[in-house]
Amino acid sequence: MKGNMTGANKGRVLCAGLLLGAAALAWSPAVWGQASQPGSTGQYLRGKVTAVGTTTIQIDTKDYPLDPAVRIQDGKGHPRKLKDITPGAPVRFHLNEMRLDAIILINSPG
Repeated sequence: MKGNMTGANKGRVLCAGLLLGAAALAWSPAVWGQASQPGSTGQYLRGKVTAVGTTTIQIDTKDYPLDPAVRIQDGKGHPRKLKDITPGAPVRFHLNEMRLDAIILINSPG
């Protein structure tokens, strides 16, 4: 009888399906921590600073609170300070739980 699967064949098909599913899950961004937390991004975003406060920075008219341990640097990796960020500055930034935890000033004099 063609088309009928034996118990052994069904087991092999099930095993192969589980292996394929596990492989697909292993490559998903959530498993690797890329955007696995709400409000987090696994990558740096780009924008333009529209306002700077003492505890928040506005990027593209959206306010983001600063993480207490925010890292600010220029494009060459040199540390910078909050006072170095000015409206109109192009930046790359990283969010963790919707807080700015890293800011890179693009094209800033280093």
